[in-house]
Amino acid sequence: RFTDVVGPDTAPRIASPAHGRVRVGLLGCGVVGGGVLERLLAEPDRFEIAGVLVRDLDKHLQAARKAPFTDDQDAFAALDVDLFVDTGCGIEPSRQLIAHFLARGICVASANKQAIAVDRAGLQAAAVGDAELAYSAAVGGSVPLLETAARCRHDRPALVERDEAQLLAEARHQVEARGDVV
Repeated sequence: RFTDVVGPDTAPRIASPAHGRVRVGLLGCGVVGGGVLERLLAEPDRFEIAGVLVRDLDKHLQAARKAPFTDDQDAFAALDVDLFVDTGCGIEPSRQLIAHFLARGICVASANKQAIAVDRAGLQAAAVGDAELAYSAAVGGSVPLLETAARCRHDRPALVERDEAQLLAEARHQVEARGDVV
């Protein structure tokens, strides 16, 4: 269903739904969320913005001309989406919405460090069907390394253990080269 390519030809992991474009629900429209929104709007053949949940609609009047914005969490949670993207800050409502969408069988991509850190295992356990929780953006920018490593660990454990050791050794070398305490 999904394809991962990490490197110069990095490919997205989102499979096109049977009905065409990927319908996206986006939480937050600050610096990160605004960038995500612009990127999604730039590919109208692939993505449809089902809704953007924000705290203060008045702050987003300009962006609201491009996509449906709301401050109603219940209405947002009821949206028909294929993917929920969390760029919120703080634990709530991110954690609640992540769990809600995963329990509905909807894939989630989160850039929210706090929501993931407080209950990663519980959030992953909430997933039903093919729903997945992707959170590399919360800990490593746009590199899909964590999810890819988890899948590789299952398929090729010896390879991942070797690569993890190499990554740790390289990280230690870089820290020592800068003179930081290890």
